[in-house]
Amino acid sequence: MAFKKFYDKRGLSVVIATLLLVAMTIVAVSIVWSVIQSLVKDQTSGAKACFDILGKVSFNDQNTCYTRSETNVQTLQFSIDMGNVYVDAAIVEISGTIENTHFELNTAASQIDYLTMYDDSPDISLPKSNSGSTYIFDLYEAGFAFVPEIRITPKINGTFCEVSDTITNILPC
Repeated sequence: MAFKKFYDKRGLSVVIATLLLVAMTIVAVSIVWSVIQSLVKDQTSGAKACFDILGKVSFNDQNTCYTRSETNVQTLQFSIDMGNVYVDAAIVEISGTIENTHFELNTAASQIDYLTMYDDSPDISLPKSNSGSTYIFDLYEAGFAFVPEIRITPKINGTFCEVSDTITNILPC
């Protein structure tokens, strides 16, 4: 009888051990899930800010051109159109055959080497939502011989998005 009593207690501890294993598995899965969920949220928060940007920050092809003298290029005129979106800043990259430069346009007025507004104002700023601005970049003074490409990359909520527009075939004005 004492043996049977001992045997019954042992069977009871197998059930308790099984319940403990199930409980520990549930706790481990919960911990792993919370870690993965926070990592995914962190990774997608930047993409979420840039999700609705496509086509809303772009160059106006009709107002983007270059002037040329008899011997070399002189200026690049480009126009940025801003759709119904708020953008903190934008990186404009101008690429030549060998030359390459980029600058950041902000919502606050600033001065940028070799760049002026179309109205000759030296105070440069990014256009506001639902508007556009035209800029003149002095290619000659910046050392450019040829301009095959211009790109714009918006910055929203402190996160740089993908390139939103590129012009690869810039025509003379």
